[in-house]
Amino acid sequence: MFLFIYQICFFCLIPIFFLNLFIKGAKEKLYLSKISNRIGLGFKKRNNPILIHAVSLGEVLGIKNFVKTLEGNNEIIISVSTATGLQKAKELYGHKHQVIFLPWDFFIFINLFFRFLDIKLILLFETEIWPYLIYKAHKLNIPVILLNGRLSKRSASLYKQTRLLMTPIFKKMDKLFVQSDKHLERFCNLGVDSKKIEVVGSVKYDIEPAKKTSSENKLPNKFILAASTHKGEEEIVLNAYKTFKQNNPSHRNVKLVICPRHPERANSVKSLCNGMGFDGEIFSCVDGDSQPEVIIIDRIGLLNTCYILSSCAFVGGSLINHGGHNLAEPACNKTPIIIGPYTFNFEEMSSEFISSDSAVVVHNQLELGNAFNKLINDVNYSSSLIANAEEVFNKNKGSTQRQGSYIMKLLELK
Repeated sequence: MFLFIYQICFFCLIPIFFLNLFIKGAKEKLYLSKISNRIGLGFKKRNNPILIHAVSLGEVLGIKNFVKTLEGNNEIIISVSTATGLQKAKELYGHKHQVIFLPWDFFIFINLFFRFLDIKLILLFETEIWPYLIYKAHKLNIPVILLNGRLSKRSASLYKQTRLLMTPIFKKMDKLFVQSDKHLERFCNLGVDSKKIEVVGSVKYDIEPAKKTSSENKLPNKFILAASTHKGEEEIVLNAYKTFKQNNPSHRNVKLVICPRHPERANSVKSLCNGMGFDGEIFSCVDGDSQPEVIIIDRIGLLNTCYILSSCAFVGGSLINHGGHNLAEPACNKTPIIIGPYTFNFEEMSSEFISSDSAVVVHNQLELGNAFNKLINDVNYSSSLIANAEEVFNKNKGSTQRQGSYIMKLLELK
């Protein structure tokens, strides 16, 4: 009954989804590529593939080790929901595996999808719970597994309000691997059988440091990094950087590199930067000899290189109410970490980094400027943060192997 109501509501929203797609496509053409995928069409037939769904860029990077584990004896299809996710997935996996947009969660589109692709297993990464997709997979006896699962307080509250729809859907999932006991408790509160849930930590820790690339030559010798920033954060970062420069005239050589979470925002960030009186330039336009005061990254795949070369890094999505981003990446690359107060998407990870003195928490522009000042001028403090973060990082590795072993055993039984 409630799934039926959900489908009626979804049907009414489809024109809005198309409108949103065309609006986004005007700025980023990748949104308009593979548009037939959204309605369950345009796929290449594969022999009994595994579907791995990773909504966007961070999740696409997160599934890397799962793809390596499974690709030896299995056909794999990687599905995404965003243009940045599609671009990175094509770069990492497109030479071996089909990369698609996951169809919208309407019964006609999902039924076409399953009719065209004889999928044997569905792996959903982190928070991607699509009711009709899971319902239909269960009807077709296709196992559905949640990898690296997390459920923030906000999401848990939303699912609780829609429990008449969501609880039966969660019960149709075969296995839920979650990051912590808190997430286990929240899923159990939604009616999921605790026997189906296993706490395995986060695969975000199962990464390697950045390797050297030719792009390093275009980056400053010494710089502060603002990583994965969102609209509303760049202005705060630029003002904090201005304060740092005013208080540290001897550090004229310390530049600022801004890496927006969505690279298509690079031009608007440059306009903001120049409007505030900075000498800013897009990374793709920087030549080897020029050294602009501020560089704005407009390419996917450079973040870890920026981390490993930076003197300190503010991790974005945390000074606005977005929920933060992955702290394991700067920790792995031995970068002193600064975060804002909004880290609910990574609550256990950020909590562990904060409690172990592995990250500096700031709440506003003034505190961010002070953090820049302390981390650039106090080498011992920076080294202490790096060492503590490295300890947290190393003790949390191994989640991918635990989840991968279960999946391989399941495939052997099929």
